Amino acid sequence: MRQFLALLGISFCFLACEKTEVAKTERQRLSGYKYVYSDAAKRDVYSAVYSYDENGNLASEAQNDTTYLIGVGQIVPVKTTHRYFYDTEGFVIKKTSEALSIRLTANTEITYTYRNGLLSLEDFGNNVREYRYNSLGELTTAIFTSKTSGNKTVAEYLDDIPTDLIKTTEGFTYLQDNERTFLDSDLLLRRYEKFSNDELIFEQDYTLQKSGLPQSALPNFKGFPKIKAFDYRKGIEKEIVTYKSTEGIRVLSDQRILNPEFDQNGYLIKNSGHELINQETDKSLYRELLFEYYYENY
Repeated sequence: MRQFLALLGISFCFLACEKTEVAKTERQRLSGYKYVYSDAAKRDVYSAVYSYDENGNLASEAQNDTTYLIGVGQIVPVKTTHRYFYDTEGFVIKKTSEALSIRLTANTEITYTYRNGLLSLEDFGNNVREYRYNSLGELTTAIFTSKTSGNKTVAEYLDDIPTDLIKTTEGFTYLQDNERTFLDSDLLLRRYEKFSNDELIFEQDYTLQKSGLPQSALPNFKGFPKIKAFDYRKGIEKEIVTYKSTEGIRVLSDQRILNPEFDQNGYLIKNSGHELINQETDKSLYRELLFEYYYENY
């Protein structure tokens, strides 16, 4: 499934969602978020603050990830800062990331190259991804190449949709080895299945909402294909149900239920609920979930 998601140009964060036009009373942009996962033993808090330059471009995202053990306190926070650099025409040409904790320091860099105003190359250091377009400027091909091994992975696109997707009456289906991924007509994930020896052993059903995504309040990168733009994102989670099957016995394993709340402009401000994990084992876990998003006027 990870390889399939990579076809869409995003790392394990699903899937497509175009901006929905909403009657807005003021201009807003995302200024930060906070995700909190709480169970009986610990509390994980993931937060971030966005900053912008004088031209309205995204300048940085400062993340702070901390775990609090109940009865013990805070343990090894990790602070990560992503910075974006632009040329005089407003194209992002470099992204740097620095992760700091007591135990480690890690730095990465991505550089971007353009041709005729369109992103043509991303250089990740150990590998590169090339983008090719037709005469209308529509993405047709993405080529991922490892600098160390020389191995290449080629993905073809039509109307910003991978051609490996099979069109169905309900949307799209992606088949890979022992996996099946089902999408609706908006490319929102709705079901995932995994098989072993032709027996279904793992399945997930998704209920996602298309409109109101916080990421749609982030500026799009100039010249990026749609699969790389901020408005091409996963839907808002409302429910995810996971089943596992062993020797023909199907059991409910995990369940996540969330209730989204929106502001007057239609942006998600809170998504709260809970999840049950590993219900079929003696290591079952109940977690409270709270996802909050913050905006600023400009």
